[in-house]
Amino acid sequence: MDKRCSILVCSCDKNEDIWPYFFYFFKKYYPTCQFPVYLNTETKGYSDSDMPVTSLHAHKPSDPEGWSYRLRSYLNAMDSEYVIILLEDFFFTDYVRVDELECCMQRMDEDQSIANFIFDSGRHMCHESEFPEYLIQDRKAPFRLCLQAGIWRRTTLLKYLRNHENPWQFEVWGSKRARRWKEKSFVLKENEPKVFTYPSGGAIADNRWRGDEICKFMMENGLNVDFTQRGIYYPGDPRKTEIVRRSFVQKVWQVFKSLI
Repeated sequence: MDKRCSILVCSCDKNEDIWPYFFYFFKKYYPTCQFPVYLNTETKGYSDSDMPVTSLHAHKPSDPEGWSYRLRSYLNAMDSEYVIILLEDFFFTDYVRVDELECCMQRMDEDQSIANFIFDSGRHMCHESEFPEYLIQDRKAPFRLCLQAGIWRRTTLLKYLRNHENPWQFEVWGSKRARRWKEKSFVLKENEPKVFTYPSGGAIADNRWRGDEICKFMMENGLNVDFTQRGIYYPGDPRKTEIVRRSFVQKVWQVFKSLI
């Protein structure tokens, strides 16, 4: 087991039905994984007969904090220098570029100012960098902090987190907050081979399967999925996920906490 880096799969209890599919594709397209794998969720666990998966639990019903609080708790419990962040609906469709992960860690070993390598393209406010496959993000770039697949320096990611934020707030307000720090953030160029290949946006949208292509992909892999349980999402469909309503004062207080 290579303990320089950990893999943290971010999820929640309500998505336990897709965990077997995530790990099916993980094992298929990353059979040589030598890093410890952790599943971040509230109270439930997952076990796999073919690979060790450690379920991390840091949430109690009485906890006032949510997603970022849990992520922060898990990162504090790890001792690896680096962490690969994946979401539970990143179903791999091609083999992981293990050599590129090793290359990124070597570059981060040699330059302590590197915060991360995000293996996603299409970012704004980026410039050519010393690494030919990557662009460097401007400190004021929108979504400079991004939850697409990437490798992070664990201690730097901890610094960026605020306990009260959900994933979307982390990306929006965390990116504004990160402007004050000088760490380098790199993103993969658009025409470069993907390090982790998975459906754009993930397999799930608004708690439903993302379109007919995902359904076809699952069936082509011989997976017996009852698509009626979640339903299928198509672009333009009305939103089904409940939106949390907050008062003006609550919104102002949250933004204030995010920017300090």
